Order: sequence, then C-alpha cells, then structure tokens
Amino acid sequence: MKQITIFFLVLSFSFTAFSQVKITGLVSDTIDVLPGANIIIKGTTMGAITNPDGYFELEVNPKDTISISYIGYTTKDVVIKNQKSVNTVLEIDNAIEEVVVIAGCIGRCKSEFACCGVYREIADMYLDKTLEENQVKLYPNPSVTGDFNLRFLKKYKKVAIFVANISGQIIQSNIYQNVNNIERLDLSRFSSGIYIINIIADDERLPTKKAIIG
Repeated sequence: MKQITIFFLVLSFSFTAFSQVKITGLVSDTIDVLPGANIIIKGTTMGAITNPDGYFELEVNPKDTISISYIGYTTKDVVIKNQKSVNTVLEIDNAIEEVVVIAGCIGRCKSEFACCGVYREIADMYLDKTLEENQVKLYPNPSVTGDFNLRFLKKYKKVAIFVANISGQIIQSNIYQNVNNIERLDLSRFSSGIYIINIIADDERLPTKKAIIG
C-alpha cells in the first residue's frame, strides 16, 4: 500500500512539472514598446522583465495569473489559458496624466490646444521629478567584483529585488525587511555583463537600474 501511494505521488509530481509551458510576450503602450516592464506570476516571486525590444519569456502553469506593470502605467493582470503568447498594451495611469496636464497649463498657455506642443516635455519633466523623490542609488557601478550597494532615500517595510539578464530572464530575487538605508546586492556569482535590477518597495515599483559587472 505504501509503495502504491509513493507511486501516485511521483506520478502527480511529474504531471505537474510537465504541465508547465513557456510563453512569450510583448509589452507596449499605444506608441512604443516598454523595455524593463515587470512580469510576475501572482502569488510567487517568479517572473521576467522585458528586454530592450519589449519582449519576455516565462514558464507558467495553466490557470496562472501574470501581473504586468510599468511605472506610470496601470497594472494589467492576464490569466493564462491555452495561449502561447501574451501581447499586452498598457495604458497610462489617468491620475498621473491629469496632474501633468494641469501642471503644464498653469502659467504656460491659454488653452488646452496650446499645451499640445509641450505636453510630452512637461510629462517627462514631471515623471523625472516623481522618480527623483523615490530614487534608489546603485553603487559602485560598474563593479569589478559584482558586489553592489543599494541606497534607499526612504524607509520601507519590505523590498523585493529582481535581477534579470539582458534577455529579460529573472536569475535572482532577494527580499529585504525593514530597509532603512543601505542594503548589499551580491551578484558576484554572475559573469561580466549588464544586468537589469527591478525593485518593488512596499508594493511601489521604483526606477529600474542597470548593474554593470566588469
């Protein structure tokens, strides 16, 4: 009886392992692709980051839900069914867009139409200022040894760090609790090259960093 139970457990494990499928995807907005977008399988720390062309690859199980996010855009959840590719168009967060339009029009133009020519520049300035307020510094960069420090300008209860290679595949994840200032990021086991550092602090996505080893 014991042997039969073990057999069924092994069979069940094998079935689960082979049920995983590899999906590909493209993340973009209505204008262009979004490199560095974050794709996480909900309820896990597994995921990927889009490469410079906006593409990603990820192994998932049927019925998994992936969460796709990018700073300044509304997060979108996608339930995996039988599809092998997930192409997602993210929309700009309306709250940010409204603030940018108001800030751009005050003292700069007499009508909404006069703002159109400077909207993109003002939006970029606003987002840059927002990012500076939540800035995290990565140093030394480049690092010869692969040892880096992350200096946070705010206190966070929980910080999740996802390290991806240049193809967007997540190769390391770290969880830090009660972050006050500086945390060490050890990438010494990886070879020379460029790595993408994605940071989520208290459910807030901070600016993506590029760590250079070599």
